[in-house]
Amino acid sequence: MTERTTTYIDKIREQAKRQDVLQAAFNTVADPTDWRAPIDAWVEADKYELVAEAVQYFTATEPRLIALQNGWKRMVATGYRNGPAGP
Repeated sequence: MTERTTTYIDKIREQAKRQDVLQAAFNTVADPTDWRAPIDAWVEADKYELVAEAVQYFTATEPRLIALQNGWKRMVATGYRNGPAGP
C-alpha cells in the first residue's frame, strides 16, 4: 500500500468517526419516530455547539437558541422535512 493510499484510508476512517459522533449528538434531540420532524429540545450548554453542528448536518437547517436555564440551552430548528432539503 502506498503512503497516498494509507492517507486516503485514514481520512475515510476519520470521516466515519465524525459521522458517528454527529449521529449520536443528533439522536439526543431528534424525534426517534420521525427524524425529519422539527426540533425543540433542551441541550446541555457544554454540548450545544456539537448538537447544533449535528442538526445542521442532518437537517440542512439552522438551529436557534431560544432559552438558557440552569446550564441547559433550548434549541429549535425547522427540521429536515420543512427545510430546504425536505420534500
